[in-house]
Amino acid sequence: HADQLGIKLVFVGVLLSVNRFVRLLTNSLAGYVHDHIGRWWHFVAALVVGACTTAAYGLFWGFWAFLIARLAWGTCWSFLRLEGYATVMQQATIQNRGKLMGLYRSISGIGFFAGSLLGGVLTDTIGFRNCLLSFAALMLLGATVTFLDLSRSHARNAGKTEPATFSESYHTKKPLRQRTHEPVLPPTALKDVKQKSRRHWLIYYIGYANALVGSAASSTLGLLIKTRLGTVIRFSRFSIRVASLTGILLALRWSISFLFSPIFGHLADRWGRRFLLFFGTLIGVVGLALLATQGGLIWISVALILTSISSPAISVALDAAITDVASAKQRGKTIGAYTTFTDLGSAKGPLVGYRVIDWIGVSAGLGVVYWASVVLLLSAALASFGFKRMND
Repeated sequence: HADQLGIKLVFVGVLLSVNRFVRLLTNSLAGYVHDHIGRWWHFVAALVVGACTTAAYGLFWGFWAFLIARLAWGTCWSFLRLEGYATVMQQATIQNRGKLMGLYRSISGIGFFAGSLLGGVLTDTIGFRNCLLSFAALMLLGATVTFLDLSRSHARNAGKTEPATFSESYHTKKPLRQRTHEPVLPPTALKDVKQKSRRHWLIYYIGYANALVGSAASSTLGLLIKTRLGTVIRFSRFSIRVASLTGILLALRWSISFLFSPIFGHLADRWGRRFLLFFGTLIGVVGLALLATQGGLIWISVALILTSISSPAISVALDAAITDVASAKQRGKTIGAYTTFTDLGSAKGPLVGYRVIDWIGVSAGLGVVYWASVVLLLSAALASFGFKRMND
């Protein structure tokens, strides 16, 4: 609907990316607020402002209006996502981190599923504006419920402190002679620090690659269907418009994510992060190769299913892995860095994808985007061999 909204096709990629680019800055801000303030008010505020940005999509059309709304939404999502991760980390142990991260992603995926499905169907039935205003009202209701619940929880837990972890006690219980000097790490601790640093960067890179590939595939799905199947897809007894079909397929993508994420979390705890990473990247390579070479609806659907299995498998393994290496004292900082790299990938996917498509043409450009994604996922598969099981 870019033409109706007064937005040129080349700028669609910009709008789909700018909310991720702003998170490269706001993730660190959210991490700082979490580590140094630690109150829940910013979570509710992010929900309220997020509802306002959703309403803005329906009320104010054109590139600049959407640009401002997308920047504001990206800032909100930095706070919402970090608090979700931090809550899981606070409740999890090393034995069930993968399982709880998978469960968290599954619950979040239900929202993505409903939004994708209803977004496409409602746009075709009640119109773009009414659809977005309805979602904004729903978000405000969610913000109200969250405010009331967290207010009661904060009042109930006032004065309580979270017990110190081993990582925290290592930093706080130093010998007196070392408190005024730089801490001297024993050789084994120094080696552990270097290993954790290497794991950090491997996790960051794989997260970046997975996010770039996933965002490129999902953001170009509607254009792919329109290019290869037309604006109206006809079957023997009925027909369906491209927006509704795209919404259904994206809903299928998210339904697979929330159904499989707990399973993947259990596998990450049982068989290790590296196994799940390698499995996810190989499945993704097959799916992207099908998107690049096949044009029928059945093959597109099969490819979408494979990439939908791949993305949560990689994400759950990485989510569990980053909690393995994040100390409680720098939880916000570590999660902020991790989400910044994934956001960088998510931001570049639509931006680069639509730039390539605008440069060399839609049909050829889609093929280039998917084959480049195959190469990137293969590099992530190779990177997964750079560390042992992260939960060892």
